[in-house]
Amino acid sequence: MRTHLISFWLSILFGGFLVQAQDVDTQYLKLQESYTLRIQEITQRYQKQKRELLNKFILALVRVEQGYRDEGNLDGVMMCRTLRENVLLNPVFPERPPETPPALAEMFDTLYTKKDEVYQLHQQELSNFNLMLLNALPAYQTEFNRQQNVAKAKEVQDLRAAITEAQQREQAISRLTGTIVTNISTNPNDYPFALSAKAYSQIRGMTARNCRFPLTINKVGAVKETNSGFNFVEGRLEIPVNQSGPLVEDIQRNQMITVEMGFQPTFTSQGYETNPVILMLFGTSLASANFAITMEGNTLWLYLKTKVPPADRKNHRYEIGKITNLNHVHIEVTYRIGDLNIYLNGTATLRLRDEVVGTISEWEPAPIFIGRSPPNPEIRFTLPFRGTINHLYMKAGEASSRQVISDYNNYLNFTNP
Repeated sequence: MRTHLISFWLSILFGGFLVQAQDVDTQYLKLQESYTLRIQEITQRYQKQKRELLNKFILALVRVEQGYRDEGNLDGVMMCRTLRENVLLNPVFPERPPETPPALAEMFDTLYTKKDEVYQLHQQELSNFNLMLLNALPAYQTEFNRQQNVAKAKEVQDLRAAITEAQQREQAISRLTGTIVTNISTNPNDYPFALSAKAYSQIRGMTARNCRFPLTINKVGAVKETNSGFNFVEGRLEIPVNQSGPLVEDIQRNQMITVEMGFQPTFTSQGYETNPVILMLFGTSLASANFAITMEGNTLWLYLKTKVPPADRKNHRYEIGKITNLNHVHIEVTYRIGDLNIYLNGTATLRLRDEVVGTISEWEPAPIFIGRSPPNPEIRFTLPFRGTINHLYMKAGEASSRQVISDYNNYLNFTNP
């Protein structure tokens, strides 16, 4: 049967399967039966792969539990035993317990990475198979129409529409949740995160940064994309969690980050300390953000999370500088362990050596909000940024003072063309 199915679908894929008028009903029935069997086969293989991953996880738990037992770590032994028993009783992917020890944390990272890989391969196989079916169906619809079999022709048409809609829905979900894999580029202008005005590519002498993959951007509220960038009145841009994956992966490898931003405010004073205006937020809230830039009155502030936070909060908070007019503003921040530099309009406003310490390799992918913070239950009304954001670039690298001046001069090509 398996050989028959493979031959059957190969004939469709390479155009060797022709619909004959006299037996179109029989062939259409065979098509449906073969499709059902093939989908079952794909699904069963996917379920088997998931079970194999869980079995490997259980075996790894046994080894880690033995290690904890040898160390006399009873808490570790009990955590491993509880996890193992739960998975055996209910074979689904377990949730990571709070305060997971390093050895278990690494196991969970591996498990969920492999789970995502298996899922992506499964979805790709389904998508390819459905595409084969879509390519085969038009011939049946044409033949049924020729025979004036309206009911059958409508059935085929509805099936084509349903498969197309399902594929489009899955593609949309994949863009929002799927793991994004990008190649490391040797082009210094290719960034793991880059958002810039359309005009950048039209101005002579202006060098725009390129994102290594097409960003998925959701507009919420009053936000309008113009040639100069994104104009904010009372809205925000939301960039899903998975879009920050390539940046975080680079950060975990290189242990540094540079963020560059260019914007023009509509008002010199926006927001205040207890209700800041968000220019950009890399995280789910300002209190725990990996990185954020805010306006609080006429003062710009930086929020940065490291493995060693201050005593009174989860992330560091430093003043960037003040806005004194409605001219364009250029910010660039660079951090590597123990070394923080903040620049405003090409000039260093803060240089700290060994005051901010701790790695940033513990960062995890998070959503990115631009122009306004996400809903906050502690604040009835979050204040929006009003103005235009021309660009936002993030990379896992360091920028020298000379590079910052070059970036600022590059921005001036846009503000003073």
